[in-house]
Amino acid sequence: VYAMLLERALAAQGIEVHPAPSAARARELLATQPFDLVLSDLHLGDGDAFDVLAAAARAQPVPVVAVMSAEIDEPVAERLREAGAQAVLKKS
Repeated sequence: VYAMLLERALAAQGIEVHPAPSAARARELLATQPFDLVLSDLHLGDGDAFDVLAAAARAQPVPVVAVMSAEIDEPVAERLREAGAQAVLKKS
């Protein structure tokens, strides 16, 4: 639901959005085209944000990555930052 709401809100602002419902699709997109920003949930059906962060680190140019979840505590947030997340957002 968050993804759909964010997609609509961003598209309404004229921002080009490429939804990736899985880590595999995110890796595919990051390998084939440049992105300025990647917004990922922590938990994905076939992986997690750490998979997306690794793919983003290999992309050229390297995009800004923000990760969100309702289940982020400080140890997880620190691990995400160490893996390359520039922003960690808690859903409420």
